[in-house]
Amino acid sequence: MTTLYLDTEFNGFKGPLISMALVSPEGDEWYQVVECEGEIDPWVAENVMPKLGKAAISKAEFRVRLHKFIRQFDDPLIVCDWHADLMHFFEAFHGADYRDSLDFRCRTLLLSGASDVRPIAPHNALSDACALRDCFDGRHPI
Repeated sequence: MTTLYLDTEFNGFKGPLISMALVSPEGDEWYQVVECEGEIDPWVAENVMPKLGKAAISKAEFRVRLHKFIRQFDDPLIVCDWHADLMHFFEAFHGADYRDSLDFRCRTLLLSGASDVRPIAPHNALSDACALRDCFDGRHPI
């Protein structure tokens, strides 16, 4: 079973997705930035946008790349430390209709007590996901 650690950045509380990262203990990494909708929240403009580290892609391309990455794993355990990460993760699998949506088997684990997570670049989804993996790998119940 593969474990994938998930982190996202989004445009303000309950705002649209900006970036998403998935990393495994084995070194698999997936990180993408999606084109931002609407006006950027001032806190996000100051603390998140300068740390993205790559160009944004369209929602459609983001979805294609995520599907390609996630399909290589059989029944992965998706681990994160905030419920909105899971909401954005699953939202990315909705298509225009049922046939266009991705259906795959996975499990999720929402960790609490993630105060020990110390990313190198806070508010960068890839750095945050790597820090989550480094902090919790092998120490969470399955």
